[in-house]
Amino acid sequence: MKLATILTGLVLTPGAISKLQADVQNLQTIFRGKQSQPVKKNQTEPKTHNLKVWPEHFNRLASGEKPFEVRRNDRGFKAGDMLRLSEYNPQTGTYTGRSLFASVTYVLEETQFGLKKGFAALGIRLIQNEFKRV
Repeated sequence: MKLATILTGLVLTPGAISKLQADVQNLQTIFRGKQSQPVKKNQTEPKTHNLKVWPEHFNRLASGEKPFEVRRNDRGFKAGDMLRLSEYNPQTGTYTGRSLFASVTYVLEETQFGLKKGFAALGIRLIQNEFKRV
């Protein structure tokens, strides 16, 4: 929308119009700059990970009793990533159709707290339950 259209019907001094035009140009420059900024090398977009969860662990996650997951860290889990935790029955080799969505709030990768090398403890926060076929 042009500045003239916005200002129709208003009586402004030439100085006020010049200031408004300068402000609009500054805002356009700022927004153009934000849209064109590349992602930094050390920044990564959050990922969504699809993970199988055995029924006994799934129920504890769903109830909020278990606000964490311990996983092999072969996916490079990061805080901010999303998890789709799908209940999986290892005895039948099938999904039950129940899923939970969670965000990763913390990733502990250190071996000094009893975690095997290559594993991570993920702090998670449930976002949504989904009880349909996956």
